[in-house]
Parts: sequence; C-alpha cells; structure tokens
Amino acid sequence: DMVSAIDKESAEITDILAGRSPHLMVLDKSRGHIYVTNIISNEVSIINTANNKLIRDIDSAESPEGIALGPYGDYIYVTNRDSNDVSVIPSKLNKVKNKIRVGENPIRVTFTPNGEYALVTNQDSSFISKISSRTEKVVENILTPGDEAWNKLSSEEKNRIRQTLEFANKYNDPEDLVNLQRGG
Repeated sequence: DMVSAIDKESAEITDILAGRSPHLMVLDKSRGHIYVTNIISNEVSIINTANNKLIRDIDSAESPEGIALGPYGDYIYVTNRDSNDVSVIPSKLNKVKNKIRVGENPIRVTFTPNGEYALVTNQDSSFISKISSRTEKVVENILTPGDEAWNKLSSEEKNRIRQTLEFANKYNDPEDLVNLQRGG
C-alpha cells in the first residue's frame, strides 16, 4: 500500500511504500518524519520527508488507527482499536516503549496543549480515557459530556475533547461515538 507525497511547487506526485491499509498520519517537523498508522499490517510506518523514503516500520498492536505527536515532539501515541490499548513511541527510539490499556475500540487521541495528558476516545465505551504523559497510565475515565467527571474538566480540556470527537465524527459512524449535543 502507498502513501503519496505531492511537491507543492512542481505538483509532482511520489508514491511511498508503507504498510497495509495506511490510515492516519502525523508530521514531526523537527525530525522530518511522517508517522503513518497501517490498520491491516498492525504497524506504524516512518517516512523521511526530505527524500520521501520509508525509514522503517514499527510493530504497534492490533489495528493501529489514531495517532498524535506530543506537543514537544518527544513521543507519539497510537490508538490500537482491536487490542484496546495505546502504544507509546518515543520519537528518539522509534519503537514501542509501552502499551496503555484503555476502553473498548480506541479511535482517536489528542494531547492537552501543555502535553500533560493524552485524551483517547473509545468508540465502544461510554468514556474518554485521560492518560498522564508522565506516568503513562490512565488517571481517569471521563464519562461522556453531562456527567460529573465532565464538569471537573477545565475549559481547555473540554475543548480538546470536543475537537477530537468532532474529528472522529467526520470519519466514523456517528451512532458509535459520543453525542456531542449531550452536556453542551
């Protein structure tokens, strides 16, 4: 399977071999890498943006889907929907350091702006997993909007969760996701 790179100036298209069924990607500008989740081959491809070549594939877990780069570029979190966990990949090592168990069918992940927490939407659970980036452990399972746990979050955290859910809503069956109308 391929990922395509398009040169902005010449409009030349370069196809880059990646794993099977490339899905989502994240750009690490500081390292010049693109990380791509490959759902069927259960890996994350690392692509060099300078030469559009595959650097390597990292075994992740079952059906890696969502991906996010920490705000300081030091780690990547990957949601693995069929193994119900999140892979932690330090960008200096480019290999899985840890797997964090979350809810059922984790789909998307985002970080709070300060990088202290990762927020994971779980498509088949009624909560969002809040992971401490420092300890790499789930510190709270936040019930869907309108519940008591939701009301304890800061406005910034609520906005990040809403953005993640809105993104997920665009690319998944809306009936399987949190209804954003509940709780405001």
